[in-house]
Amino acid sequence: MRDVWLKPNQRALTASIVMPLAIIVGAALMLTGVLGDVHWVIQGVTGGLALVSGFAVVVLVKWFCHPRLAYEDGVLLVNLNAGPALKVPIDFVEVFFAGQSNSHMPKTVQQTNSVTPESRTIVVRLAERATQYHSRTVMPRLGSWEHGYIVVRGTWCEPINREVIKGLNKRLVAAHRAIRGVLETDGDGHD
Repeated sequence: MRDVWLKPNQRALTASIVMPLAIIVGAALMLTGVLGDVHWVIQGVTGGLALVSGFAVVVLVKWFCHPRLAYEDGVLLVNLNAGPALKVPIDFVEVFFAGQSNSHMPKTVQQTNSVTPESRTIVVRLAERATQYHSRTVMPRLGSWEHGYIVVRGTWCEPINREVIKGLNKRLVAAHRAIRGVLETDGDGHD
């Protein structure tokens, strides 16, 4: 069973689906005749916008329902792409710690001449021996994965604080112990 370690940013989901939902509601009112008679061309355009908006809502909800980090069957699942989760054996994961980096968010009008906006991050350090897991291509807005470090941007996950980092490391220790316990049991010839 999958254990969610780091949730996605639910606030961003809520904000991003407001406009498509408003379009769907407006289209429904227009197409059902609540707003009176509407020319068939406008109905067609409105229906098309409603379909595109409905698709956008489904994609956004699906995307935001995937946890950024999860654990399942001895593997850390890393969701930093639109596709399936990238998998790292948990025994290659050494530690989680806090960091800070470019948020990859657009600057506001007031920020055009200032420094690039930054966000908190969670950094996952991988073992040096895990060279096959040291780099992956991920969506830059969600994070990065280079030189044995996975960086999860705080913009796209639950708020990052000391308790979140502590909780991740507690879960990591428990997962390592569980894996070691399974290996020791298998090595003794017992079930």
